[in-house]
Amino acid sequence: VRFLVGYILRDLKRGWTYERGTCRRIKMTPELAIKRLKYLITLARRHAPAHLPAIKREVARAIKYVQKFAKAVAV
Repeated sequence: VRFLVGYILRDLKRGWTYERGTCRRIKMTPELAIKRLKYLITLARRHAPAHLPAIKREVARAIKYVQKFAKAVAV
């Protein structure tokens, strides 16, 4: 999960990502990053329920970081 969080944060910093299912570039916004981070919890429920508490903590930390990043960019 930590690697997936890293990929999402990398895309946010560079400002773009790929659209799901295509190779088209789209703008990576803080809202999209948070949406993708929250989806990791859904995946964890399906595939690794034993690790769910740790994954929730990791995702919560990443969401706080994205919210700080969004405020810094807006200023």
